[in-house]
Amino acid sequence: MSEATAADWSRQEERGSAFWVRTGFRVLNLIGYPAAAVLLVAVMAYFFATGRRSRRASLEYLRHLHQYGRATGCADLPRPTLWNSFRHHLAFGFNVLDRMYFWQDRIHRFHFTWEGREHLFQARERGTGVLLVGAHIGSFDAARALSQDKALPLNVVMYRGHAQKLNAVLNARGPGADINVIELDEHDVDTVFDLESRLARGEIVAVLADRVPPFSKPRTSRVPFLGVPADLPQNVWILAGLLKCPVFFSGAVRTGWRRYHVFVAPMTDRVALPRKQRDEALTGMIEAFAGRMERLCFQYPFQWFNFFSYWSQSK
Repeated sequence: MSEATAADWSRQEERGSAFWVRTGFRVLNLIGYPAAAVLLVAVMAYFFATGRRSRRASLEYLRHLHQYGRATGCADLPRPTLWNSFRHHLAFGFNVLDRMYFWQDRIHRFHFTWEGREHLFQARERGTGVLLVGAHIGSFDAARALSQDKALPLNVVMYRGHAQKLNAVLNARGPGADINVIELDEHDVDTVFDLESRLARGEIVAVLADRVPPFSKPRTSRVPFLGVPADLPQNVWILAGLLKCPVFFSGAVRTGWRRYHVFVAPMTDRVALPRKQRDEALTGMIEAFAGRMERLCFQYPFQWFNFFSYWSQSK
């Protein structure tokens, strides 16, 4: 059986069923967060024991991270052992557990620290919309806290067809579960115009940029990531060039029990893609993005959640 790559991550069959997802919500709401966290350890142990593909991908990531860390003078990064791979899986389990709270509008039960949020308020005062670019590091859902006070309208752009079971349940949790989510659609030519109008109103548009969209042509740039060439998508940066707005690197990482750190860091006032140097400009932006991902992986090594063979398509 061939390994999944960054281009076909969306075609991986979901493990579990809608029944078990609904059961997870019921159990969480019945027994509460602490007891659910204890139960989560057993659940993730099962998925770890039976998930050969995710174990292999996790160990590949940890190996690259450890080797690159040693080469750059960071020898204290986790080794690619089964125990550390389980810790990686368990961190993802807590990400999902917390997400169940976020999508039920219970984000107030978590404590947040902030870094760089003033950049967004300054843009809001100028009436300027911004594009937040993130990765599958930590919890992008936790970044919804940016708009918790409604002063910063947040629109999340995502492809969710690969997780139809989970999203069907999430959308059934109540009318607030799908607020400000713009689902990518291969056939929707009006998406860019919709995003432009939102930015013109001074709103925030957020998108993840570390996976190739499943319906797109394979437009990628090969850049070093953790010391190994990886093909990262150009689509987000092409979109940023069309939208002609400031771009910020943003996300949220789990720092403890119901605790998250949300960060916003400026990347560029505008993505310029001159016709003759278009590929060079795209590669430069993607290299800068990959460098920021690397620094986050060094700081939070168990919170990079791409459980497929991320580098294999570049070999």
